[in-house]
Amino acid sequence: MSETLVMKCTFENILSMTENAKQYSQEEVHGGVPWDFEIRREKDHLSLYLTCNRSWKFDEWSVKAEVDFKMNTKNQNYSKTFTQLFTNKNVSWGYLKFAPWEKLEEELKDTDGSLEVEFLASQSSHFKTLLMGEEPENLPSLTQHDTVRQLLLMSEWFKADTVTRRCEEFLVQKSDKLPKRKFDLALTFDLHKLKKHCVQSFHSISEMRTAIPSDLSRIDREFLEELFRKSLSF
Repeated sequence: MSETLVMKCTFENILSMTENAKQYSQEEVHGGVPWDFEIRREKDHLSLYLTCNRSWKFDEWSVKAEVDFKMNTKNQNYSKTFTQLFTNKNVSWGYLKFAPWEKLEEELKDTDGSLEVEFLASQSSHFKTLLMGEEPENLPSLTQHDTVRQLLLMSEWFKADTVTRRCEEFLVQKSDKLPKRKFDLALTFDLHKLKKHCVQSFHSISEMRTAIPSDLSRIDREFLEELFRKSLSF
C-alpha cells in the first residue's frame, strides 16, 4: 500500500537571488509527516532539496520515498527522480546542480522572475506509520491481511528495531494467527519473546508436532531443550 503526495510552490524573484541565497516552500503535512523543499543559488546552478521535518526526538523513524522533482520554465522542463530513505540522521536530499543558472537567467529574463516547482512522492504507508512513532494500539489495523511478515522483512532490511519490536508485541498480545504460523515467524526472524509465547501456547504434543519445522537446524539447541521440556509436561 502506498500513498502519493503532491506539493507545489511558486518561488518569486529568482533572478534577484545572490550566490548562496535560499528560498523555502511552506511546510505541508501529508500522512502525519511534515515536508518542505528549498531552492538555493549556487555559483553556476540552482540547487533543489526536499526535507522531512519529522522531529529527531522520535526513535529510529524512517520514511522511504520515491520522489519526482519537476520545474518548468517558458521553454524548458526540468525533471529528476530518485528514491531515498529519510531518517532522523538523514532528513534532506536533493540535487546540488538541478538546473544551470545561466539557462534559467535566459529563460526567465522576459518574465516576472517566478518559478514553479512541483514535488511528487510515493511512500509505503504501512511502514511509514509504524516507523513514525505511532502508538502500538494502531498496529492491529495495519497488520491484517498477512502484512506482518512483510513488515518484518522490511524492518530487517532497514535495521529498524522499533518495527521489529512492535510486530513482535502484536504477535504476542493481539494476533489471532495459528500457533504454527506464529512459530514460523519467530524462527525466521529470531523473535525470542514470540518463541517463548509459542511454547507456552502449545496445548498438546500434536500441536507442537504441527508447528515444529521438518528442518530442525532452524531451531537453536537452547530452544530445542525448551521444547523438549514442554513436551514432557503433557
